[in-house]
Amino acid sequence: IIITCFIKWIVRHTFEIQKYIGGNVMKNFRFSLKRYEFSLRLIVLAVCAAIAVNLFYIPESNTVNAEDTELRGIWVATVANLDYPSAATTDAWTLRTELDQVLDNCQDMGFNTVFFQVRPSGDALYKSSVYPWSRYLTGTQGVAPSDDFDPLEYAVNEAHKRGMQLHAWINPYRVTNSSADNDRLAANNPAVLRPDLVLTDSTGKMYLNPGEADSIEIILEGIREIVRNYDVDGIHMDDYFYPSSGFDDSAAYYKYQDAYPNKADWRRSMVNTLIACANEAVKEIKPGCMFGVSPSGIWANASNTPGGSNTNGSSSYHSLYADTKYWVESEFVDYIMPQLYWYIGQNNADYNTLVNWWAGVCAPTNVKLYIGEAAYKAASGADSAWKGQNGINELRTHVAMGRQSQYVGGYCMFNYSSFMDSSSLYSMMKDLNSQWVSAPTLGVNTVPTATEAPAQIPEPDPTAAPAAD
Repeated sequence: IIITCFIKWIVRHTFEIQKYIGGNVMKNFRFSLKRYEFSLRLIVLAVCAAIAVNLFYIPESNTVNAEDTELRGIWVATVANLDYPSAATTDAWTLRTELDQVLDNCQDMGFNTVFFQVRPSGDALYKSSVYPWSRYLTGTQGVAPSDDFDPLEYAVNEAHKRGMQLHAWINPYRVTNSSADNDRLAANNPAVLRPDLVLTDSTGKMYLNPGEADSIEIILEGIREIVRNYDVDGIHMDDYFYPSSGFDDSAAYYKYQDAYPNKADWRRSMVNTLIACANEAVKEIKPGCMFGVSPSGIWANASNTPGGSNTNGSSSYHSLYADTKYWVESEFVDYIMPQLYWYIGQNNADYNTLVNWWAGVCAPTNVKLYIGEAAYKAASGADSAWKGQNGINELRTHVAMGRQSQYVGGYCMFNYSSFMDSSSLYSMMKDLNSQWVSAPTLGVNTVPTATEAPAQIPEPDPTAAPAAD
């Protein structure tokens, strides 16, 4: 239709056009149009068909090739008893029964990987020589469950029985999740034993100081004991690094200021050191054990940082001093799982924009890209864009897009309780995961000998800042 109308217009206005381009030129042009009219129609038809496919085709979101693997992860949070246990108790039977229920439901929804939070706040949901038992588990920090029950050991064994991986999720620096917890710390808490390593933010929460080498060593030893003592499939960190505001680390910075005139560069370098050393610590003990991080979704905004994404939101690079892009480029992690808790088309932080940005960062490396998804927003419905069926459709589309992308290897849903609170979300996951696939692995089975030296903390190395803070 377009080509035919164009030709008729040319014929109808031949006299006027000849005035400007000459008779012979116009005569040849008209002849060419008539001669190639059919070919031009075919070209336009093909272009229109391609546009229609891109506009209206929605891929089958529950289809995965049989030979593929896909990370189908779910976060099970223990901080503030978000997911487990429902209430703190020392009773081993209750703790065991609730874990069984959690793992049964995860399996029923088709998840193949559970990220189980075992260090929510300077504590442990396992037998540790570094950290005290968590008060979120038993009600009092330092008090163990009855009957020698070890939740991490039980969770690993039971997850594997169900064909799922289990990754130990730790929060590296956080000591307390509320200032009210500051006087509830056990005597063997690292923050009590080493008060010189503690930072307090403007809200009164306590952290191990990321700028102190001894803080890094405590965190690394906590990682080593997990990998040595438990058959975990991975060590996982979330998005909490430096406090976002209101802390004084001038004493620690004083020791490094000659090498780092810019304090922000120094802070990022110290976090870089933790990430690099954590990966080394894991691999030296168990090369097949994965190490990855789930940072906040925006590394930096292009408006103030070269190489950043076309977004306008809080960034890990500037707010938390976490140079997540550098970790990928340096392959300090086996995977990166940015928390893209936004919807498609959202102002300031569009989901598509961020998926494509992270795909571009990961593509030249061996680092896998998985996407952290905001199931909790669909469950709460507080935002109209996520309310009711909108949230269901949004998550379905995200998963479908990931499965169509050669750069995205899977997803992880936050959090477990969201699915317990919404039967629609639960049913959605069963449908999305109706075809079972295995979780990705590193494919490494060799274990180093006991004579190998443990990981050492390297001297901090400056990381060039693309923009001043």
